[in-house]
Amino acid sequence: SIPGGGTEFTLVIAEKELDAQTGTCEPAYGAPNTGGCYLYETFPGGVTFQFENGDPAGIAGVCPASGATDAYVLAKSDDGVTTFPPAPPQGTNPIVNCDSDLIGQLPWGLRHLARLILPTPLHARDEGEMGMVGSFSTIFWAMPVALESFGTIPTGPVAPGQALQLSFRAVQTHVDHDSEDDHSAPGVQVDFSLLSGAGSLSATSAVTNADGVVTVGWTLPLTEGNYSLTAAVAGVTADVEAGTAANVDVAVQTGSAVSGTVFYSTTPLAGVTVELVEGAATNQALQTATTDASGNYSFTDVPDGTYHVKAYGSTTEFITWKASQVTVAGENVSRNIDLPKIIVLLTPASGSTVFTSQPELTWTANPEAVRYTVQINVTDGWELIDHPLNITSASYTVIPQLEWGVTHTWQVDAYDQAGHHVGTTQSAFTLTPTQPIG
Repeated sequence: SIPGGGTEFTLVIAEKELDAQTGTCEPAYGAPNTGGCYLYETFPGGVTFQFENGDPAGIAGVCPASGATDAYVLAKSDDGVTTFPPAPPQGTNPIVNCDSDLIGQLPWGLRHLARLILPTPLHARDEGEMGMVGSFSTIFWAMPVALESFGTIPTGPVAPGQALQLSFRAVQTHVDHDSEDDHSAPGVQVDFSLLSGAGSLSATSAVTNADGVVTVGWTLPLTEGNYSLTAAVAGVTADVEAGTAANVDVAVQTGSAVSGTVFYSTTPLAGVTVELVEGAATNQALQTATTDASGNYSFTDVPDGTYHVKAYGSTTEFITWKASQVTVAGENVSRNIDLPKIIVLLTPASGSTVFTSQPELTWTANPEAVRYTVQINVTDGWELIDHPLNITSASYTVIPQLEWGVTHTWQVDAYDQAGHHVGTTQSAFTLTPTQPIG
């Protein structure tokens, strides 16, 4: 697997030991890492690298195809594991010099010495080969990439058996990173692994999407402990420090129960989807439940922390969802949720210009409501202007005079006799008072 989808070819030692005087190849060869020069051929293509005068090149430059970007560098493979050279200085190539053939400009007698001291040309000995005819190294131009965690990662203990969705992003390295540029690496295979007993994965590998992102599901074990998932670029040695791998560490901890009942007014609601969410209400759900015939839900093994219990409207009468924050600190928590129905605002229509500083606001009545509250804010900056709490009809005439030419936002909530939250605004309206002319 070539990171970044590079083009692969094979480097074969076709002949050995070019004689310093005649340029012919002799069969004798010293031990590895003692020097020597070789005639290189690449397959597919059968290209023999030569000096400009046609003599076989003891040291050959292997250059990328025209149009290749600076995100690609020359890499090699040993037993299917890709290795890349260290990040080169800006504007240089760490293995070969594709701009000039320095060796080809030297007399034959000096080329053996130059081969030993020049750092940039590619040698068979640099590739770890034994130097025998027919031995080979697989080398290719590829895109070095690094992995980084992406999205929501658990920051505290999680419950046994919890299912996590984890994302990672592959980014290009060996390029000059400009904040204005996108250095994501699409089409890269990422492998996922766990130690024995660390749960199960939805997949053992996946390919990054157009944004360089890949996602995997991890179902945690039922036993308390510390566990780790490793994501690694396929075909490259997994190394967190080098950036070719990323770990996600999770502590599994048994904990408390969070339970309660979902109501509309005084009626328990069956079949409502309820989620337990860590942190912000818009985060990924840690646990999901469905209320029973009595409207009850329950989450177990909840570690200490701050969460939101989030109930979803079961029909279009209800708001999309409502969340209530809970804190777990070593004890069970009971939390009931009122799931309100949608109050439809009527007049003035949203976005209206009104020619009064004290407009009358109207909305649809809720049959269970005994009182309504209205909230009016300046749209820009959200300064509170008016918030009456005990309106008994489905209309309200604004008491404070609204500032001319300033856009305001208004919304309504409803409560029943027992204090249950039975209605709310799904989408607030805006209005702008404009002083009449004349």
